[in-house]
Amino acid sequence: ELEDIKRRARFYVPEVDKLEVLTSTIPGEILNTRDPILLFCDPAVVPDIVLSQRHRVFNVDYRRNPTDGWDWIYLARYLDVPPPDWLTNSKRKFVHYVEQLRLERMEKTYIFGTGPTLEKAITRDWGDGYRVVCNTIVRDVELWKHIAPHFIVAADAIYHFGHTAFAYAFRSDLAKRLREGGTYFVYPVDFDVIVRRELGEFAEWLVPVPVNGAIRRLDIDMTTEFCFPGLGNVLALALLPVACTLSKNIYLWGFDGRAPNDRLFWSNSPKHSYPELLSELQKAHPKFFEHYVPQNDPEKYVRQVHGDELDALMTQAEQRGFSFTMMHKTWTPTLRKRLAVHEDVTPLLKMAEEAFAQGDLDTAERHYLDALMTEPYHAEILAALGDLEYRRERYEDSLQWFIRATRNDSSCVPAWAGLAKIADLFGNTEVAYKALIKLSELAPNHSVFVELGPQYLK
Repeated sequence: ELEDIKRRARFYVPEVDKLEVLTSTIPGEILNTRDPILLFCDPAVVPDIVLSQRHRVFNVDYRRNPTDGWDWIYLARYLDVPPPDWLTNSKRKFVHYVEQLRLERMEKTYIFGTGPTLEKAITRDWGDGYRVVCNTIVRDVELWKHIAPHFIVAADAIYHFGHTAFAYAFRSDLAKRLREGGTYFVYPVDFDVIVRRELGEFAEWLVPVPVNGAIRRLDIDMTTEFCFPGLGNVLALALLPVACTLSKNIYLWGFDGRAPNDRLFWSNSPKHSYPELLSELQKAHPKFFEHYVPQNDPEKYVRQVHGDELDALMTQAEQRGFSFTMMHKTWTPTLRKRLAVHEDVTPLLKMAEEAFAQGDLDTAERHYLDALMTEPYHAEILAALGDLEYRRERYEDSLQWFIRATRNDSSCVPAWAGLAKIADLFGNTEVAYKALIKLSELAPNHSVFVELGPQYLK
């Protein structure tokens, strides 16, 4: 493990020959220097006098610290000597380019995520608005040229600025796109130490931006307040602030959100990410994924960054004259509220039911999931997916759908019937009893109650 730490150190701080890595014992002389201190141990065993020197203590223990990747970045920045007037020059470049763009007087800005729908962006013309893209879209040369972005943003320590093959692939493709010219790369200033080292040849296109944690607003004019707000992930932190700087009408594409069957944070378009390199990234930062996408609550991160806070911030901006339009279906409730057109799911449900009746479960599932993307709290759809998985004999998945349905609508008869069936199958008499009690109140003539009720409700 210490060899791995040394290997990481060679990436983040290649100019440093020796670093003090604390694993358990604390050398007394370390307190008499200004050298950085790396923790690779439980912080509980580290004396308070060491932890109090926060400016030079960096917790790089990927086994315990979910943000070890950020601590490596902070270490690199601690030892970095940036060029003189670098942030002044960065602001000057940004302001000058925005002023040029504003002369075009376009009334809308398109921002692009990297969800599966991003692939379909090739079918549209985006020339009537300003264009801001993010992250691993750089992999797709054809789409990059089609969109012709004015700005690209990235803001993740491990996915974009770390030591793994995933992050290297991103920066390699980013260099190829920057070499083509015409797009400014805008990113939080903390990562500039890595960017200058690897992408220094594109200095005229690089725009490091300070992050101001005191600002909790999306609609800042970055030409006057040259900073990112201290918010969430790349959408709230960078994409929306840059977009709001350019126009008052923001259109979103490629933000599919987290589908019920997704793993990790959400699905990305495979053409615009590096799925083949993801496993190494997970192994390099195990605590990061365990903390932000825990098995018992996989939607935790999505709620944090795309939930109520983002909705409130967008609402506040809308009250100040901004508009946000989600251009396609999404699983994210905050964005779904801002759909350009709200779709009637009735035709989808009819097609799903027909396919289910014919035994075509894959087609039925596809239609049900399409409908669920528009109506994610629709208990009848959730229960139908439970029935579908029951038919497939995927009983654990079936159980989860039925539970979600009953939580969203306590009067959903198919959900309680399904829950009773599953609980009986698993031998969980307590859950089966509760489900049948509810079914007796709602639909005492239901076939499941007729079959199971007598043996549970004697």
